[in-house]
Amino acid sequence: MTLEQEGNRLRIELSRLGSLHGRRYTPGVRALILGWVERAKREGVSEAECGRRLGIPVRRFGERRSLARREQAHEMVPVEVHEEETPTLGLILVAPSGYRVDGLSVEQAITMLRALS
Repeated sequence: MTLEQEGNRLRIELSRLGSLHGRRYTPGVRALILGWVERAKREGVSEAECGRRLGIPVRRFGERRSLARREQAHEMVPVEVHEEETPTLGLILVAPSGYRVDGLSVEQAITMLRALS
């Protein structure tokens, strides 16, 4: 199927979803739209032309990319849980990203915090 045929088919499917105003797409539909737009751009089609072909305002592409990034940022990731061990002597440093370092002296903690900032 050519890019143009794929775009026409996508436009028909989108039109079946109802009015353009207030239309909400599922993450899967958004991914199809953005995937087609990216392929079209690689073939030299402007975003404005993509918008005309799909019947979607160009500004929506940026909004959908932003929404897709936010959805990806909230995906669940596997974690490993360890039994709590007996506390060690010294300081415990826990970073906002989740890693933990036990048993630091004050000097070591200061050095580590400086290195991370």
